[in-house]
Amino acid sequence: MLVSYCENGSLLSYLRSDSNSVDVATKMRMAVEIARGMAHLAQNHIVHRDLAARNVLLDSALTAKIADFGLSRGILLGEDYYKSHNGAFPIRWTAPDAVETARFNEASDVWSFAVTLVELFNDGGRPYAGRGNAEVMAKVEAGHRAPKPESCPPDVYV
Repeated sequence: MLVSYCENGSLLSYLRSDSNSVDVATKMRMAVEIARGMAHLAQNHIVHRDLAARNVLLDSALTAKIADFGLSRGILLGEDYYKSHNGAFPIRWTAPDAVETARFNEASDVWSFAVTLVELFNDGGRPYAGRGNAEVMAKVEAGHRAPKPESCPPDVYV
């Protein structure tokens, strides 16, 4: 795998920096770039399992690039999911069914993408801030979702 030099670091650190202000149009472009990167992984039968703003890098043009493939796994031909055997995954970014079954697939990556968009439109704010992992799991399993970030266009938050 070849990744270009990304001098602006992670999307998370860039968003949290006091010296950076990212307008909605740029955030929308970044969201599309992240979606395209994840679609590429899905087309190649790869489940990322750790998509989050901390794992998206920005180059000099602020182009978003998926990174940190430490938890990524290939899905074998004929299989619909990857079953985790060590149980390590980021709770706040993991779909509730994946938390329960430890089975990861394209749909669980889509969930992580949605949480990443919450981070993006909250300028790097922690998803479900002020809650512990156990409370986050209970709330999400009960149907609670992160509220729409103020700067998020209504068509993005559905």
